[in-house]
Amino acid sequence: GNLAQQLMNIILYSERENEKLGKNGIYYLATPCIETSLGYNTCVQDMLLQSWGNIIRVFPALPDNWTDVEFHDLRTEGAFLISAKREEGVTVSVRIKSLKGAKCVINPAMKSMPVINKESHHQIKDLGNDLYYLDIKQGEEITLTNINT
Repeated sequence: GNLAQQLMNIILYSERENEKLGKNGIYYLATPCIETSLGYNTCVQDMLLQSWGNIIRVFPALPDNWTDVEFHDLRTEGAFLISAKREEGVTVSVRIKSLKGAKCVINPAMKSMPVINKESHHQIKDLGNDLYYLDIKQGEEITLTNINT
């Protein structure tokens, strides 16, 4: 996360054109081209949420100074909408809405086993390595928290 932010800031804030990012010879130009802002947005989204290999990863690559972060309804593999909130460096909630009813394996970036909202009938299964399995039917939504709410 820290390295990603550092490299992204070089691209955004550099006033020197045609300066190499590294030994690979890739050049950057400070913003006015559309690809820079689109690429930057993709990087930010990848820092907030990733889904690959049938696992949803919440806040997988945040820089240390992003202690208060929130996003809403980002899409993942398996047709899920994910929203999450982090306060003072701690993930406090992750909302998962299933658009299709697919298998959901998630790393919610919580320091302890997350709790599902009380009114939900869903069960959470600990798969180890901070991964959890949820069976969410199409159209259903659950919220994971660190406390019993």
